[in-house]
Amino acid sequence: MSLYLRTPFKSPTRKLFFAVHKWVGAVVALWLLTMSLSGVSLVFRDELEALLNPPPAVSVGETRVQFEEILESMQKHYIGYKVTGLICPRASSRPIQVFAVNDKEKKISLNADPYTGEILGPRKENEVLEALADLHHNLLNGKTGRAVNGVGALCLLALVATGVVVWWRGIKDWTSGFRFNLKGNFRRVNWNMHSAVGAWALPFLLIWSISGFYFGFTAFFEKSLNVVFPVSAQKQVAPPDEKIALEDNNQPPTLAIAAMHGAKPNLDRMVATAIASSPREDFVERIAFPDKRRPTLRIWLCNSLSAEDETKTQVFLDPKSGDVLAVAPSNAAPTGDLILQWLTRLHFGNFWGIASKSIWIFVGLAPALLAFSGLSLFVHGVTYRRTKR
Repeated sequence: MSLYLRTPFKSPTRKLFFAVHKWVGAVVALWLLTMSLSGVSLVFRDELEALLNPPPAVSVGETRVQFEEILESMQKHYIGYKVTGLICPRASSRPIQVFAVNDKEKKISLNADPYTGEILGPRKENEVLEALADLHHNLLNGKTGRAVNGVGALCLLALVATGVVVWWRGIKDWTSGFRFNLKGNFRRVNWNMHSAVGAWALPFLLIWSISGFYFGFTAFFEKSLNVVFPVSAQKQVAPPDEKIALEDNNQPPTLAIAAMHGAKPNLDRMVATAIASSPREDFVERIAFPDKRRPTLRIWLCNSLSAEDETKTQVFLDPKSGDVLAVAPSNAAPTGDLILQWLTRLHFGNFWGIASKSIWIFVGLAPALLAFSGLSLFVHGVTYRRTKR
């Protein structure tokens, strides 16, 4: 170890880590380049979508329709689809967003009138942004692509760990690794840039590797984290008394939840229960239905009277009984929930609004620079060895 700390370039340890870093980097270089460029393109996705395809306005009524009516209306128009979530905008003249999926994992996004329950049709979305999002999140291949992204994130974590070992210059000269030295031939400049960019971008690369693994293997990550820190999403629901087989694909989507949990829930009653458990918040901002990754029904609440109040509460309910399993305010959530929330915020850079997103535009290019420069060094090394022979 002392040899590595003083003269790392002569250390067998560094040579081993360098070999791992080089070959893992060569394998995932194209993936890393794709993730970097597509991720940067999506930093301002919400703002671009709102600018290019503003949601249609609806006539404001006296009272909002019940959520169950929206689900039933959706099922009449889109047979075979099951609702996976709802998003309710604060603006009273904006439609509710309905997300659904069919057995073939085809996803659709719809607009619904919050006062009549009528389905207004598919949401207008920019095809380029949607394709980039699908590429970044799923590699254009659904759950399989997301799992591949999770493996890629592990490889990125390995590159971060081995890169730190390879980067070390020795006790006397370690600060030189932070400098962008442009002197020398192309290979030398390329190597200096690769080392310096990796050093400065190290915290971001670490965050993206961990959060990328979380997105790729959400259930495993949350269960593992719950062993150390409590995660509300991992609260156990009551075991079903018996399974109900769904023979009629035309049944309302709430029956799909019943099939999973042995009872037919009423969404509006559970929403009322969630609101009662959180006295400060009374507006339903979002609802996420149970799936294979998370067995709970999740409801996000906020204060309808204060648009400036950023405090939100997430309520987790048992879809079978309607019982509240956990209440997690954003300012006093369990440690596990806070870790997951910040992993998501730091991955997308949306914690300071426009300011943090602007920074993420530039920082997000670091993996692409590392992939390009690393691959160039790898090809040069292979070519050099062949020429030498």
